[in-house]
Amino acid sequence: MQNFKFVIFLFIFEVCYTNMIIMRTIHSTLPLQDIFPLCTEQGSDCSGVNYQKIRFLGEHGPALTQSDISLIMDRHHEFLASGGAGGQWKVLQIGDLVAGFYDVLAVAGGQQAMFERMNLSNISLELLEFPFANFCGAFGLGLKANNANLSHCLFTDSTLENADFSNANLQYVDFSRANLRGVSFKGANLKGVDFENCNLNGADFSSARFSSARFPGAKLANVSY
Repeated sequence: MQNFKFVIFLFIFEVCYTNMIIMRTIHSTLPLQDIFPLCTEQGSDCSGVNYQKIRFLGEHGPALTQSDISLIMDRHHEFLASGGAGGQWKVLQIGDLVAGFYDVLAVAGGQQAMFERMNLSNISLELLEFPFANFCGAFGLGLKANNANLSHCLFTDSTLENADFSNANLQYVDFSRANLRGVSFKGANLKGVDFENCNLNGADFSSARFSSARFPGAKLANVSY
């Protein structure tokens, strides 16, 4: 009887494994436009934005420590609890730079996390909760943000090559014009994410969920999905 149950188990396992391989093969042979919505469309004109200048300012901006992050997160959570969640981001071009502005009703306390044009290279956001934070123009090569909650954040024009966003909650994040080469989005929730004009060459989207995400003008060479 035990041998029979074992044979049944092996049969079910082989069927499930075979189906998984078939689906993965079908998925990998689909055209990019069937996986990455709007990727064949041209992105908006961003020729007036000086990305190299923004990268320089971020790289040479304030370098945060992990202790700084803890203090910023405590104030940010108070900000969210005091009515700071649910606002709308606006990105304005000022000369050849961009800046993020957050439109929300009066907030009773706390302070929103502002990482705009800051250097994040020496910190980790792994497992941390920073929804509705401002990372516009931030610099963070290899940033560890796996399993973090960064939903509704602003990451426009940031430099995040080889960052790890695996299994992160990135719902409705705006990554427009960000440098995301080699970034891992494995298993991440990318619902409603804006990847317009992003450099995503070599990024890994394995098992990511990106319903309603958009990719106009994005570079997608050698991506995994």
